[in-house]
Amino acid sequence: RLVDTDYASRALMLERACDVIVQMVGELRRGFKLDVMHDLNERMQSIESEADRLLLELYRELFRSEQDPARLLLRKDLFELLEKAIDRCRDAGNVVYQIALKNS
Repeated sequence: RLVDTDYASRALMLERACDVIVQMVGELRRGFKLDVMHDLNERMQSIESEADRLLLELYRELFRSEQDPARLLLRKDLFELLEKAIDRCRDAGNVVYQIALKNS
């Protein structure tokens, strides 16, 4: 039922968010450079806000055009799972940033 659904843009955002987390943890290991951490945290926040915007666009498109209720719910649930994963990356980024702030 979902083979024609494009998940690439949301999956790419999740991949970008994970990359930022890897960079942030790497920066923790190298030392506490607040300017670098701040930039990485800002990048994470922008990725998360872009994912939120994409989710709202998805809702608009889904409820406007989808005729099959089961397909609508499946698509909605899968996109929300991707959004939750991106939110968890943001939360992890905030924790890493707080650690850097406390130890600088």
